[in-house]
Amino acid sequence: MISLNNTMTPLVINGYGDGLTAVADINLDGRLDVVVTSMGAGSKLYAWNPQTQTVIAQVNGTGGRSGIPFIGDIDNDCAPEIGFTQTNRLVLNF
Repeated sequence: MISLNNTMTPLVINGYGDGLTAVADINLDGRLDVVVTSMGAGSKLYAWNPQTQTVIAQVNGTGGRSGIPFIGDIDNDCAPEIGFTQTNRLVLNF
């Protein structure tokens, strides 16, 4: 049986735009964090902890359209790195 009574409440973080999202344990606390690439003139990638509702990482882009954030252990240090693409550009946060 499918329940149609589910709801979702958007949360706006002041100064951070909405955008494409991914989830991963960025701060290695055992809980998923939300990673967002916001678009527009103030394009940036940011990660926030939904339990504490605080921003835990941020990378400024060059503006314009951004791709979906990607997460992985790029430099083999057992900690996640996050990044995103823009036109002819790759932006990483190590």
